[in-house]
Amino acid sequence: FGKKVYLVTNNSTISSEHYYKSVECTRLNLPSPRVFETDPVATIKEVLDRPSVKAVVFDFDITCNWSMLALAVSCLKRKDVLYITGATDEWLPVGSMTIMGPGPLMNMINTLSGRKPISCGKPSQNLKDYILEKSNNLERCLFIGDTAKQDMKFASMCGCIKLLVGTGLDTLEKTQQEDDTCPDYYLPSLGQLFSVCSDA
Repeated sequence: FGKKVYLVTNNSTISSEHYYKSVECTRLNLPSPRVFETDPVATIKEVLDRPSVKAVVFDFDITCNWSMLALAVSCLKRKDVLYITGATDEWLPVGSMTIMGPGPLMNMINTLSGRKPISCGKPSQNLKDYILEKSNNLERCLFIGDTAKQDMKFASMCGCIKLLVGTGLDTLEKTQQEDDTCPDYYLPSLGQLFSVCSDA
C-alpha cells in the first residue's frame, strides 16, 4: 500500500525473528530495523533464579526496579531462601512531598511468591523480642512516633507509654480510632518536647 509498517511490542521475551515469521503470511513489508524491542535474552537473565542467593531482604530502596522485584520473586520460589522484610509503610514523607513506601511492593512480592516474610520492622514480634533483650522494663519507656500502624501499634505491643507527634502522615484523629494505635500523649512537633525538658 506504499505505507511504512512498524511493529512495537511490550513482550521482550520473544525474539525479533519470531515476529518476522509471524507477519510473513500477511505480506507486510517489515524490515528488521522496524521492530522496536528490548533484548529478550538480557531481560530473562536478569530475572532468573540464582542458586547463589540464600536470602531476600526487602526494605525501602529508591533504586528498586522491575528486574529486582522479578528476581526476588524467582528466588523466593525456593523454600530454602530466607525472606526478611523491614519497613512496611505505604507512604513516606520526604520534605513537603509524599512518596510511595515499600509496603505496596512488599505485598506484591508476598502475593506472587506465595511467601510470608520474617518481619523485622515496626510493628513486629521479632523487633519486640530484640528490644526486650536490651530492656525488660518497657512500661517505663516513652515511645515517640508519628505513624499509627507502625509506631503507635508497636508501642502498644511493647507496653510502652505512647507519644504521637504530628509531623508524620497520620493525624491524631486517625490514631484514636483504635485502642492499639491511640496515643497516651500528643504534641504537634517533637521540638515542643525538648522545650518542656529544657524548662524542667
